[in-house]
Amino acid sequence: MPSPVNLRPLKRYTLDGDHFFRLVKNCHVEGLGVGWGASRFVPRPASPPADRDYRALYAARDLDTAFAETVLRDEAVGCFDAFPIPLKVLQIWDVVEILASDLTLADLRNHQALVARVATDALHAQVHDEGQKLGREIYDDPRDFAGLIFQSRLTGVENIMVYDRAISLGLQSVSRQPLLKCKAFAATLDRFALSIV
Repeated sequence: MPSPVNLRPLKRYTLDGDHFFRLVKNCHVEGLGVGWGASRFVPRPASPPADRDYRALYAARDLDTAFAETVLRDEAVGCFDAFPIPLKVLQIWDVVEILASDLTLADLRNHQALVARVATDALHAQVHDEGQKLGREIYDDPRDFAGLIFQSRLTGVENIMVYDRAISLGLQSVSRQPLLKCKAFAATLDRFALSIV
């Protein structure tokens, strides 16, 4: 374990009563559930998963970002007209509203990422190698961060990533509804110039 003088200079940020959103496939009963797999800050686990492997929950400050990060991603790049999304793609998703309380995260927003000497690719590259190294480092950090807060590479809005060890301690599912029944989703479609087909 590194000594305090060799630790990355990460700023602590505590969420207390903050609301976030995530999209969950409606075949999954648990709104705060997480599965095994690789993502921006989570390396691919061993098969079967080993003691050092971990999972994580991602959530966004607004519905636009939750949708962009989970469903849209880079699919519409190069399409200069309204981008068509099949109805059947949207029908499988639910929107879960999450309350975050007493959750201390590593702050990687704005200039904090620069202060913490984090590589740009760790936060914004489409390839996740650097981000996964950073996620592992923060997971192992003796300061015991519950996860991290960062800005979406797609919208610039705040996202959180919470390690599986902290989900039950700091997150609560407030509400859940089908994406297509969410009134705010109509505005998301307009803002991103999307059409349902």
